[in-house]
Amino acid sequence: MKAHWYALGCGLIIASAIAGEYFVPTPTPTVPANATPTPPTPPTPPADANPLTPAVTVVALAPVMPAEVPAEVPAETTISALSFDPGDKRCPDFESAFADYGLPVITFSYIAWKESRCTPSALNSTLNRDKSSDIGLLQINSTWKTVTSKICGTTWGDMSVLYAVDCNLRVAKYLYENGGLRHWRL
Repeated sequence: MKAHWYALGCGLIIASAIAGEYFVPTPTPTVPANATPTPPTPPTPPADANPLTPAVTVVALAPVMPAEVPAEVPAETTISALSFDPGDKRCPDFESAFADYGLPVITFSYIAWKESRCTPSALNSTLNRDKSSDIGLLQINSTWKTVTSKICGTTWGDMSVLYAVDCNLRVAKYLYENGGLRHWRL
C-alpha cells in the first residue's frame, strides 16, 4: 500500500491512500529520567490480525467543514475578517456607507485607506502597466467601463462618475460580489 508521511508537531501520521482513513502509530509513553523504564505492554491484536502488519490505530476523520456562523454575528466577523486588524489604517467617515452597501466594513475601510487615503477624488494614472487608471475612494480600475456604465447609469467610457462615492461603492459592491477581494491588493 502506498502511504504518504506527514509530520505534525511531535507526532507522526501516516495518511493512507484509503479515502477518509488515517493510520496513527501507537505512541510510546515517555518515562521520567529518574524512573526505571518499564517496557510497555503491547496491545492484544485481534484473532484475525496479520502478524506481519505493524500495530497501528486506525482513526476515521470526518472532513473539516467551516463553522456555521450564527445569524446574529455580522458577516465581517468570520475567521478571515477576525484575523485582520487594520489598526488606525481606516476611513471611519465612510464606514456607515460601507455598511449601507453591504460591504464588510472593516475590510473596506482599510481598502479605502490603503488605496486613496480616504479621498474620493483620488486618481492613480501612473502605476498601472496597462496604462489604466484607478479612480475614487476604492480606486476602481478604468477597465471596468461597461460595469460602471451599467451600474451607475452613465454613458460607456465616462469614468468620472467613479469620483462620486455612491457610484464608487456600487461598483465596488458588484466587484466584491463577483470575485471577492481579488480586485484589490491587500
